[in-house]
Amino acid sequence: FKALWRETMGRFATLGLVALLCAQRAETLSVVSVGRNPAALWRAQTSTYAPRLRPSQPLWSSLGDAGDVREAVAAGGAPWAPADSVPEAYLSEEPAPEERKAATKREKVLAQKLKEAKERREAEQMSMYRTETREPSIMDRITSVTPRQVAWGAIGSLTAFFTGRVAKRRFIRRQDGLVVSYGVEMATIAKQMKGRSMLAELRGCHREYCTRLGPGQRRKEIFIAFLSETVKSSSFSVEQVQAVRLVMDLLKVKEEVIAKWFVDAAKRFKRKTGSAARVTVLLLAERTLNSQDALYEVEQIRDLAGGGTAEGNELVDVQLGAIREKAYRDIIFRTPEKRRLNGPPPGGDVLGLTPEQVGSIYADVMEDTTPDYLKYAPKKPEVSEFEEQEKRKAKLLAVDNLTLDDVRTEEEEKQKAGGSGSGGASGAKTYECSKCGYTLFVAQGREEKFFPAGFTCPSCGAAREDFKEK
Repeated sequence: FKALWRETMGRFATLGLVALLCAQRAETLSVVSVGRNPAALWRAQTSTYAPRLRPSQPLWSSLGDAGDVREAVAAGGAPWAPADSVPEAYLSEEPAPEERKAATKREKVLAQKLKEAKERREAEQMSMYRTETREPSIMDRITSVTPRQVAWGAIGSLTAFFTGRVAKRRFIRRQDGLVVSYGVEMATIAKQMKGRSMLAELRGCHREYCTRLGPGQRRKEIFIAFLSETVKSSSFSVEQVQAVRLVMDLLKVKEEVIAKWFVDAAKRFKRKTGSAARVTVLLLAERTLNSQDALYEVEQIRDLAGGGTAEGNELVDVQLGAIREKAYRDIIFRTPEKRRLNGPPPGGDVLGLTPEQVGSIYADVMEDTTPDYLKYAPKKPEVSEFEEQEKRKAKLLAVDNLTLDDVRTEEEEKQKAGGSGSGGASGAKTYECSKCGYTLFVAQGREEKFFPAGFTCPSCGAAREDFKEK
């Protein structure tokens, strides 16, 4: 840039020097042409130095006799009266004798008249400047421009033009660099991070670059740059889908417009080497767009990836399924081994897989990766509800010296209530824990012993206040 700036300023200096030389030459030629033209010289001198006279009064007739004119011309005091405009009688070399006698008087009169003419001329000029209120017209301004002013104006115009051109190029290069940096940084964040931290980092990065680019600047370019970079740098994943959705929400553009941006991004990949990238772009568009018009618009990507033939479209469908399956397999492999045994990990719906496809992929992965000692290990026996109640009863009998009459299961209480009639049913109270659902049957009149104020739930440790009477 410094070399370009020095070269540009050198050109400006050369142009300015040539313009100044041309202006100086034009002024010299104008002065010479006026000096060679007596009529022009007479007009210039008369308009500048001559006093204001009546139209019928000759210039030399207001000065007196021939002696006055001759002496004024000889002394160089009347540049407004050239020799070719004064009669010969006024310029004779030998004046009359009577004229010599009054030389002193005539000189005084001439000096007085010259002084009065000068004062009158200055007064008229001052009066003209004071009374002039009319704005100068365009023609007045054009005719009053000197060649030097024209040269300086041309230099200023050229300087402004080239400076603006250089500034515009620098601004465009800066914006292009910011667009590329935006795509690389956003794609790196989507590749290396996940979850809420990834979304927060993407928002901060997007906000920073929008501030540097300017509001509403290059939205299409930054989206295409991010999409292209993330497709090149990483494979299809849940984080990739979430990042693209977030960028779409941050740009605040209609889905129909974003669908066209997806198509433009797919067109930038080469046909031979970018087939897989185009399929990934199509998959991202299908997983992020919801409008039917937008989904219809992105079908052009299918034709671009498949070549517009039926066999090509079938191959694209096969590639889409393979990419989804690979993405979900990566999720399973990234899941810790203990959590992997609990069931299929979430994320299949984001990738566009059905529950049946998720179960099939999970079973295949577990069949291939589960060790034999876990696969053939004896399973933990299932405990029935009756056995669970018996264990709880034994635990209660070991606390506070309770008896079998004090602790009964719900089924035993119902049986006893049914066998004893209405009296038995009304002789016991039922309390249920609001936290774990544990049920306690207390005989009427024995609440202080078996359900005191400091009673706690033997199952979850809840306080007495958490029990509700049924």
